[in-house]
Amino acid sequence: MKKLLMGFGVAGVLGCGVVGGRANSYWDIDSIGQSLDAGSASYSSTFNIGAGDGDFGDQAGYDATSEQIVSATASFVFLSLNDNSRQSVSIDLGTTPFVSSGSVPVLFSVFNGAVSGQILQDLSDTGVITYNIRWENGAAFEAESAGLYAESRPKDRDNVPDGGGTLGLLGLGLIGVRWMSRRVRA
Repeated sequence: MKKLLMGFGVAGVLGCGVVGGRANSYWDIDSIGQSLDAGSASYSSTFNIGAGDGDFGDQAGYDATSEQIVSATASFVFLSLNDNSRQSVSIDLGTTPFVSSGSVPVLFSVFNGAVSGQILQDLSDTGVITYNIRWENGAAFEAESAGLYAESRPKDRDNVPDGGGTLGLLGLGLIGVRWMSRRVRA
């Protein structure tokens, strides 16, 4: 019995290799500092988690050939030009596979005025998405900063388990054969 429990312990350690691929985190923080009002109603830029865009503190390196985005969130911070108060908006871009070249129009309100944003979802294909912030009405404000946080995982190539997974499954199979042979003898 002691050997059986020890065998299950070893199989458990080897079985840890069955869980393949680790998640990678990427982010791009953009400092904007652009006032938006009736005279200057929109601002456009991009998030780049592939090559990066050179901003301080960004974590780039996403490789579209070997990874796929599994979740992403875009966040924006706005500053009221009337009373210097701040409001932030976070947009969950979802946890389902991303659609290439689709757009997500988002309407939200800050400082009692309407603002719309649009994010092009070609993030999984290139690691780059374009966003557009547009003042619709209400008091003037400053788009202070924008940020994107994304999680990726390795793409499933031919659904072949990695070496640790194969070794773990082999270990479990051998333990099962050994256990069955002992039961048959008894």
